[in-house]
Amino acid sequence: MADLKQNNLRATALIQMLRPIVRYWLRRADRFQEFSELLKIVFVDVAREELARSNSKVNVSRIHMLTGVHRNDVSRIFKQGAQPKILPDFLSRLIGQWEQDPEFQTSNGTPKVLTFLGKNNDFNKLVEKVSKGVSPGTVLFELERSNAIKRTSRGIKLVRSTQRHTKDEERVIALSGEMVESMLGAAQGNIGAGDISPNVLLRTRYDNIYRSDVEDIRAWLRAEAKALHKRVRDYLSLRDKDIVERAPKAGETEQAAGLTVVFGSFGVIEEDGEALDDGSNSSNQLESEIFSG
Repeated sequence: MADLKQNNLRATALIQMLRPIVRYWLRRADRFQEFSELLKIVFVDVAREELARSNSKVNVSRIHMLTGVHRNDVSRIFKQGAQPKILPDFLSRLIGQWEQDPEFQTSNGTPKVLTFLGKNNDFNKLVEKVSKGVSPGTVLFELERSNAIKRTSRGIKLVRSTQRHTKDEERVIALSGEMVESMLGAAQGNIGAGDISPNVLLRTRYDNIYRSDVEDIRAWLRAEAKALHKRVRDYLSLRDKDIVERAPKAGETEQAAGLTVVFGSFGVIEEDGEALDDGSNSSNQLESEIFSG
């Protein structure tokens, strides 16, 4: 009976999570057949990851048994290889390093103006510290294109620490997917926990807000979220091995690291369950906050 109740709860939760996804799919005139094919791909891809994580042999038979996806479909998808993963936004990582790494800060803790001409310039060092496989010239071009930096007589200056993606639908959807995955992970980690939940999962909702206050509320939420994320970045950067190298504890060669901390936020104004837009797409800007590591 307990298992049946638990399965019903899981099914109810899954239906609620799927509703906005299906709504997004239908509004673009996409049909169930294409959605079903994508589900098969995701099932196979996740099963591949789970088997590899448990050090089990990864093959068509095992994926078929784990997922219930038809063997012919598993074989076809399996031969295509793993689905490409969306890497963390490189520009956000680089800006986070620029903001938080003492090597690239002034004496009062603000991001330095970096030299960018010549072989051993400051900007090249910053790029190489984040990744040695990316061309500094390409990164410089993208930072200028996104208006995150400006050129001065002394070098390049960081003028914006967030990346706006409202005109890049692919990146907006990718960022939304990353946030949903993190929220589900937080919820799953909290299930069965004791008095203190291990993960933050908070939601505030008011359902009879005056229409005349919409723009003030949007501006306030945006400002408060940015300020909060700045405090989170300042706190976490002091505990990130890419930025602060700690002395090893007794008996260790180095302090263990490698954990990922995610802190997300969103705010939306709704009417009849739909996000309210002012028609200009300027007030509902989705921004990826900075992280490093």
